[in-house]
Amino acid sequence: LALLAAVGGADVAAITGFLLQSAVRRTPVILDGVVSAACGLVAQRAAFRAPDWWLAGQSSGEPGQAKALDRMALNPVLDHGVTVGEGTGALLALPLVQAAAALAAELPERAAAEQPTD
Repeated sequence: LALLAAVGGADVAAITGFLLQSAVRRTPVILDGVVSAACGLVAQRAAFRAPDWWLAGQSSGEPGQAKALDRMALNPVLDHGVTVGEGTGALLALPLVQAAAALAAELPERAAAEQPTD
């Protein structure tokens, strides 16, 4: 709580709480930008394994975001040099993440179907 009080206001505390709760519920979250990355760092201090449920949408080009993602061992899904902000990185990465999840869900079925039966 002292760290949250030192680094930001209610918005940072709310995002940090959201990230922690998403990890508890095993719900993936796409981080976008330096603020969400900073919140992720704070959340990681509370729950070391929480970043296992997060993805980085895109590289914003901000050094602070790059350092935060590096510390959480997250690599951006996209790095096209788009620095518009406003959540565009997460929106651009979402279809790719959804497609990867759909493919991963089908892989066990395909592997079972392709195995020869005796």
